[in-house]
Amino acid sequence: LYVLLNMGTGPQLFQLPSFKGEHWRVAVDTAQVPGVYEPGDQPHVPGDSLQVEGRCVMVLESRTD
Repeated sequence: LYVLLNMGTGPQLFQLPSFKGEHWRVAVDTAQVPGVYEPGDQPHVPGDSLQVEGRCVMVLESRTD
């Protein structure tokens, strides 16, 4: 799991750690409705960075699928 916290008022770009053969999926994003994603519905995170909206929390899961 990787937890991103943006307590500022504006968007913030975060660099994501990388693991060989794995990618990130969004489990929780408080900027979206609904903000919690079921394992089969988790959006894929492309690239090695992610923008988190102001006053929001995101939880990512590292996956091999």
